[in-house]
Amino acid sequence: MQQIATITHLKGLADHARLSHAHWLRSVRQGGSGNYGPAYCIEGAGIWRRRLGELLAQIRDAERAR
Repeated sequence: MQQIATITHLKGLADHARLSHAHWLRSVRQGGSGNYGPAYCIEGAGIWRRRLGELLAQIRDAERAR
């Protein structure tokens, strides 16, 4: 039961990372966002993409262990 809760939690975090990555990527396409220039937005998208990759790896490992 604990493992299912962990997987569910990780999937929620992955959804957040996916949305954040999409937000920053959309900002890049629009030439920046508010006070943030395109380079800052590219960096933000990259950070969230790496985090998403880490979370997806954790989800795969947890599902294999189940």
